[in-house]
Amino acid sequence: MGLLSWLFPGRGFGVAELARRLDVDKAQLRAVQPRYREFTIPKRSGGRRRILAPDPELKTLQRRILRRLLRRPAIHPAAMGFERGRSIVTNARAHRGQAVVLRMDVQDFFPSTKARHVRRYFRRIGWNRRATDLLMRFCTHEGSLPQGARTSSKVGGHCNR
Repeated sequence: MGLLSWLFPGRGFGVAELARRLDVDKAQLRAVQPRYREFTIPKRSGGRRRILAPDPELKTLQRRILRRLLRRPAIHPAAMGFERGRSIVTNARAHRGQAVVLRMDVQDFFPSTKARHVRRYFRRIGWNRRATDLLMRFCTHEGSLPQGARTSSKVGGHCNR
């Protein structure tokens, strides 16, 4: 980030508003250092899936971001995996009785959702540059969404709709 961007964070909600909504002191929010525990699990199709589990402090913060900042709006009426009260069962009900049902999966959904898309999303929903920088620190890892973070499904759904 350049000096001008730092001096003039742009329009939108700032760090003070982010801290207020997350019920965290601004200094405490800025001090959070995201840490993840990495492990793998087997994929149904074979191979291994990389999981990045946030440390307890980051997990708590991500839960607050999810509940207080990302709960609304809904991603899309057809999205089942990212919305409270929806599941593969509600998805199946919508297709019951159809002659043909096509099942698709986005390969490497989380790693393919790049940080630039996440940044664009947070700016679009009204956060200024400084607040967006903090949200990026808490919601992305190594340039994309981490599989295993509480916020990744919802953010990914909004970025890829």
